[in-house]
Amino acid sequence: CGTDIDLSYDLKFGRRSCPTCNHRLLNNGSLPCRMADVYIMSYSKLQTWADKLSRSPIQSVFYDEAHHLRGGKKTQRWLAAHRISKRVPYRLGSTATPFTNLGGEAYNVLECVTPGRFGTEEQFQGTWCSYSATTKSPPLRDPHAFGRYCEQQGIMLRRTAKDLGLPVHDCEIIYQTVDADLEKIADDSSRAAELARRI
Repeated sequence: CGTDIDLSYDLKFGRRSCPTCNHRLLNNGSLPCRMADVYIMSYSKLQTWADKLSRSPIQSVFYDEAHHLRGGKKTQRWLAAHRISKRVPYRLGSTATPFTNLGGEAYNVLECVTPGRFGTEEQFQGTWCSYSATTKSPPLRDPHAFGRYCEQQGIMLRRTAKDLGLPVHDCEIIYQTVDADLEKIADDSSRAAELARRI
């Protein structure tokens, strides 16, 4: 926030956060309170930081491996990401993991990347999903149509190696022979079996 903190005041009153923006002070207050330009963190830390980040002047958020947000409102991770996403003007998510045609998962991820774009979860399911009593997340009625719609609306960009003209190689299996002491393996296996029986 640019507030300049007086170190003597900080030491005298034991203050450890900025009185203006409440962010933790650097070097016991000897430096101006200032947010970093970039924060990189794992999803597991997001819920701890959600409050500060949603009140901060950050302008963008990038969700790498965005499929980690498919859990929806029942997860703290999603709630934290959604709270931040609603406050920033620029959002981006990337993933190479498909939604396996589950509409609920697609909605959860896209709601964090484009909050409110598809309406409520019920509206999204009514428009794009089929009813299924056997799955927790309703399947997309027409996954290809949904994908085309997202691409046409600028919500999603899909690129394969083939699309980019990159060489696509078949997997090559290379066998590596490793010497082993079969007597030791048999002995350890019998010990493990005995331990399993006792447990």
